[in-house]
Amino acid sequence: EAHVEQIDPGEALVSQGAPSRQLYVVLAGSAAIRRDGAVVDRVTTGDVVGELGLLTDSPRNADVVATSALEVLSLDRAGLQRALDEVPGMGWTLLTTVAERLHRAEAPG
Repeated sequence: EAHVEQIDPGEALVSQGAPSRQLYVVLAGSAAIRRDGAVVDRVTTGDVVGELGLLTDSPRNADVVATSALEVLSLDRAGLQRALDEVPGMGWTLLTTVAERLHRAEAPG
């Protein structure tokens, strides 16, 4: 399933430790990614969040909190599979997003 969600500034899109049932594509706005309370990254229009948990069926590893009015496309596993089959370039975008996040997580300091 795929649907659009509106998130108010200050509201959490996902919470660290929660089950991962969707990934989100940011359609408009921005959000902070917080791990154990510290901001570790930011996302904005066109970015994807929640992909690692959905792909690995693991709990959320961070909070994602809207820093402005946020509009996201929510995709569950079946919706993601359909999007990967139907949207040219989405697989590549998702792959590079995962690779960049893993690289940053392994970077020293």
